[in-house]
Amino acid sequence: MQVAPDADTSDGQFHVTVWTGYGLADFALKQGGIYSGAHVRWKGTRTLQCRELRAEPVKQDVPILLDVDGEQPGRLPCRLHILPSAIRLKV
Repeated sequence: MQVAPDADTSDGQFHVTVWTGYGLADFALKQGGIYSGAHVRWKGTRTLQCRELRAEPVKQDVPILLDVDGEQPGRLPCRLHILPSAIRLKV
């Protein structure tokens, strides 16, 4: 999957993709766009870059799970920051 197709592991930034207005059925019908990276051009999709990220749920009583590169390390609220050169990738 290319959730953040413009991401660069060496630029020291999070590349965040935010979807609004989509339901589970939308993702089931349009999943090919996530694999090709075309989803970043869909209405309701925003891409952001940052070195630090703070996120909170809109409704405090609804748990929102995080999805970080396919892992679920917790839920909102969260505060994330980049650790430059913390991971070495070998392709």
